[in-house]
Amino acid sequence: MSEIFNKIISFSGTIDRKTYWIIVIPMWIVNLLSLDNARFTHIYGGLLPGLIKGFIYGRMGSELMIPIFWVSFVGMISLSVRRLRDANISVWWVLPAAMHLNILWIACIVFGLFPSRK
Repeated sequence: MSEIFNKIISFSGTIDRKTYWIIVIPMWIVNLLSLDNARFTHIYGGLLPGLIKGFIYGRMGSELMIPIFWVSFVGMISLSVRRLRDANISVWWVLPAAMHLNILWIACIVFGLFPSRK
């Protein structure tokens, strides 16, 4: 289990397009399901402070979903960084995408469409 966790949450190296899609699609589903437990996120917005408030004021037991959400959120960022490195594009493009959850979801799709440099 720790080997899989270290493979997902790692900012070093590259990841090819096929492996990226195999990992990012389940990660996206986990992120959506954990976000479903955070109520009122549409009121607070998709920015990170709004997401935190959504989990705090969410359903009973939604605080248990916070670690799952953050692991999937950081996992999508780290996968995007390695995918951009594989496509020979600056990894700084992940920074604006990480500011808003909806932009990150769209960016994950776009980053997965970039061709590899190999």
